[in-house]
Amino acid sequence: MMDCPNIVQFYGIGIQDINIYSCMEVMDISLKDLYKEIHSTRQAFPEDIIGCVGASVLNALVACKAIEVIHRDVKPANVLINLNGYIKLGDFGESRILENSAAKSSVGTISYWPPESFTKSDEYDVRFDVWSLGITLTEISYGKHPLIDQSTEKDYAQVQNIISRVKGDMIQGVQ
Repeated sequence: MMDCPNIVQFYGIGIQDINIYSCMEVMDISLKDLYKEIHSTRQAFPEDIIGCVGASVLNALVACKAIEVIHRDVKPANVLINLNGYIKLGDFGESRILENSAAKSSVGTISYWPPESFTKSDEYDVRFDVWSLGITLTEISYGKHPLIDQSTEKDYAQVQNIISRVKGDMIQGVQ
């Protein structure tokens, strides 16, 4: 897709008979599996690793934004780590190229969607991925997803509750 140290590299596809194969960089574990393993031993996920995850995925999202791509499915299962400790964003199956500055269909994992994807006006941009990264970092920090119910209506209600509490503390001009 692009040359970024924090995006899993795609090398190409092959077709044999009726089978289609993709050739990609090998990664060893997903962030989801790693944090489950760490939290199962009742240990906290190390703060410095959380910071590295945030910086690495944000770097990948900056590279995506540069070519006007939205990932649309940032979550722990799509953040991958190799044995050398490199953290990379993978699974661009739901990604889209931005046309006229916004995408119009909500896809990906509902419990990582930002508030604007729950409304009738479902146009969104790169902020979709930034919200999903925030949910991902919160999840690995606490060992569970911050939106407990993980159903569309209940998630929407929880997100709206969070937004209403945060808006009072928002710095002027930041949204």
